[in-house]
Amino acid sequence: MKGRTIAIGDIHGCIKTLEQLLIKVSPTPDDTLIFLGDYIDRGPNSMGVINYIIQLQEQYIVVCLRGNHEQMMLDASRDYQLFDLWVRNGGDATLRSFGVEHIKKIPQKYVEWLEQLSYYFVTENEIYVHAGINTNIPNPFSDIEAMMWIRSFEVNPKRTHNKYVIHGHTPTSMENIRKDIETVEKSSQLSIDNGCVYHKTKKDMGHLCAFISSTKSLICQQNIDF
Repeated sequence: MKGRTIAIGDIHGCIKTLEQLLIKVSPTPDDTLIFLGDYIDRGPNSMGVINYIIQLQEQYIVVCLRGNHEQMMLDASRDYQLFDLWVRNGGDATLRSFGVEHIKKIPQKYVEWLEQLSYYFVTENEIYVHAGINTNIPNPFSDIEAMMWIRSFEVNPKRTHNKYVIHGHTPTSMENIRKDIETVEKSSQLSIDNGCVYHKTKKDMGHLCAFISSTKSLICQQNIDF
């Protein structure tokens, strides 16, 4: 793979923060941008985030993974009984960003974009996924639920062919992210979710992070949407 492989954590509708992070990252056409899911909900502009990523897909090599919030939105679009669950978990902010009161009024092209999102992406040395993987089973990639929802897990290197797992989903302090980068080859996993939407509510959180695998370096942007 040419260029850098750059993973970006949970955005949650924070478009201004994402745009500023990408300025810092300064991607080239040879780079691969891997978005780890949770583009929507909670933050102020979920529609803007999706539109921006679609524009990036036209200019760069972009991999977009499916997060649990995308799955909740898709489930809500198919089953009205799940609509309230999604709204209570940040879907209300997504509806406001589209200027609608019900999910059925969101343009179908956005639902179709969510439906085509992948669950995981594998490179020579890494496995990229939203939440994590279940290596207690022979084929970790068969557990779709775990890839979107799992919180606590240990990696069995035999099941990952010694690749380490880069994920989001579980908000992690900046101090621990930096420590975990130093030990990622031993633990075989790394969360780069610093709880971007928790900028004003949780200590040592509130950054959107990009992880560059080749240099094991981190580029961060403090939330500027709130």
